[in-house]
Amino acid sequence: MHIAVGLLVATLLVSGCGFQLRGLATESSLATVSLSVADAYGPFDAALREVLGESDVQVVAPGAAPYHVELSGERNTRRALSSSSRVQVAEYELNLQITLSLFDASGNPLDGPVILRLARTFAFDPGSLQATNEEEERVRGEMRRELASRILRRVETRARQAG
Repeated sequence: MHIAVGLLVATLLVSGCGFQLRGLATESSLATVSLSVADAYGPFDAALREVLGESDVQVVAPGAAPYHVELSGERNTRRALSSSSRVQVAEYELNLQITLSLFDASGNPLDGPVILRLARTFAFDPGSLQATNEEEERVRGEMRRELASRILRRVETRARQAG
């Protein structure tokens, strides 16, 4: 009985603070948005469209939505962060950077251009290059999704301020 009450209290506390499991979509206050991504159909464009779709935001043609998101200058870099006693790379830092500009339906600037950045580290195992490459791609995918979620939240915030 005490365990059930404890679980109920914990659930209420966690849900009350806005906690949400990673990867679960939240409904957006936006209904539609138009996009212009420098690398159309690239991995970041796909991640952004996926995040928008999960949040019930429809991507429409420019001029058909109250807000237009323009993304350019995407940069993915990797640099050695630490080395092992054998003077081999032990960790890499991955960086993702993109430039965001936000416009209203008339083309008036609402935000930007602003550079959004994200960095993550991952362990490098020279004995298992296949696994290391897969881990790097997994981390990059998570970074794209996180940055896409940040962009959605930023657009929602600017939309609330403008409206």
